Amino acid sequence: MGEGGFDVVLVRKSGPVQSMKFRSWWVYFLFLVLIVMLAGLVAASYLLFNQQQALKDLSEDTRLLMLRAERLESLAQEQETRALLAQQAEDEKREAELAAKARNSTKEALAAEKLKAEEAKPEKPALPPEPKSSEHVTINNVEVNKRGGEVNVVFDVVNRHDPADPAMGYVTVVNRAERAGKPWIEAWPPMRLSPLGRPLNYRRGTPFSVQRYRRLKASFAKGDKKFERLEFLIYSREGELLLAHTENLAAQGEKTTTQEPAGSQ
Repeated sequence: MGEGGFDVVLVRKSGPVQSMKFRSWWVYFLFLVLIVMLAGLVAASYLLFNQQQALKDLSEDTRLLMLRAERLESLAQEQETRALLAQQAEDEKREAELAAKARNSTKEALAAEKLKAEEAKPEKPALPPEPKSSEHVTINNVEVNKRGGEVNVVFDVVNRHDPADPAMGYVTVVNRAERAGKPWIEAWPPMRLSPLGRPLNYRRGTPFSVQRYRRLKASFAKGDKKFERLEFLIYSREGELLLAHTENLAAQGEKTTTQEPAGSQ
């Protein structure tokens, strides 16, 4: 190797000997190119890492926004529920006053009014076929507890798909009971129902977004009502009825618990 580089001699079995001379600055140039490539690789890795972190932060912010939206929707539902409960209390008070006036009337008038009401009473419409099971969601672990003047219903809304695909929609609990010898229908959250006992606006139900399961609670005033059965109605975000689950209640004062086999989840 000389002062300005190094020589490479090619020797063949036959033929002339060839020599090539490499300058030392070629080596420095190759070394510089290698350093530049390494620096570019490090910079690209750093940019890729920052991009992944930004995407992760954006996903987390989106999830938080969805949770906050659900919370705001729940707060709005609570405000509407309070107003409906106050209206229901006024209706019950008015019904009690009307019942007291009716008891003061003569037996003949009561008999005539009852006969007239029975003649004018329309036939009870039959419920259309409804899905009793769903591939998306199910109702599990239903518990009915009667404490004081309230009947509390606790239940699970279970996602039957992979947790990465959350189930979303609205759930309404319809209570079918008997009061003063007449059928009684009410819903939680309180809302207007059709003659068939179905929500006129499914968005009045409790919203949910479930990855595995979510524990929910419904409450009904006990009063002089004889509870017969509960209907759990689950609607999709678009308003499709996904499930109509029915629980027949035992005698009042008892605790009812139902649970599907563990493999159903």
